[in-house]
Amino acid sequence: MGLKKGVYLLITELRESRYIEVGKLGVFFFPGGYYIYTGSAMNGISQRVGRHVSQRKRLKWHIDYFLRYGVVKGIVVLSSEDKIECRVNQMVKALFKGRIIAPGFGSSDCKEKCGSHLLLIEKEGFNQGLLEKLLNQDQAKKKSLLWFS
Repeated sequence: MGLKKGVYLLITELRESRYIEVGKLGVFFFPGGYYIYTGSAMNGISQRVGRHVSQRKRLKWHIDYFLRYGVVKGIVVLSSEDKIECRVNQMVKALFKGRIIAPGFGSSDCKEKCGSHLLLIEKEGFNQGLLEKLLNQDQAKKKSLLWFS
């Protein structure tokens, strides 16, 4: 990837419902299904995304706890000098009718009152075409969509 700054989306599948302890945030019941996590890295987005998909890491961010059980199915990277994480998260929530399961997840520094940067997306409402629509709506200079099955 080689990108320095921007926003990324991790599309994950939680294959079965389960309780997950999310660090100091607490324990939450996560229904099985697809989730989209919106994160940002203003100093090395390639390294941040690489760290998230790595199996061997110290649990640091809320998403690290979730990814012990969730499977990354796709990654969207939006290169931007601006802090657009909350705007992108709100677009994801609107486009996919995202539901907040763990209030405060990944949004401790959120300025826009997103509620959570991890959203449950109903399987029936999830498709790659909507991701492409999101990419077309955003003003980021460089965009990448990586898809796994």
